[in-house]
Amino acid sequence: ESLIKNDLLQRSYEILERLNLDFNGLTDTQQRHMKSYLDYVWGLYHFEQGNLEKALNFAETAIEDYKAELDIYLTFSLLLLGNIHDVNEDRQKAINAYKKCVKYDNNSHACHLAQKYLEQPYKR
Repeated sequence: ESLIKNDLLQRSYEILERLNLDFNGLTDTQQRHMKSYLDYVWGLYHFEQGNLEKALNFAETAIEDYKAELDIYLTFSLLLLGNIHDVNEDRQKAINAYKKCVKYDNNSHACHLAQKYLEQPYKR
């Protein structure tokens, strides 16, 4: 995730591909807990690449299949979903995603940003 946010996309892709291979070696419990996070990071990668359709698919899958105990990755997935919708100029869907994120009130950076983007749309 940090590589993506620091615009080291080629290295991010290499690591994500490796994580996909390593994922199959995890136990079922580990896979259930990590799949949504991996989907979120793939979504973030595609978002930064400008492939909004793939980013949207990964973000939605991360949210729908979320099974981890902590909701931190879920809020970041909801924030990403809102950002995608804002970039796609679908403000109502963006607002819905941001509201869901803020509702978790887990004091995460995602919740704080979602609150900001409720008032002012996300811009690249």
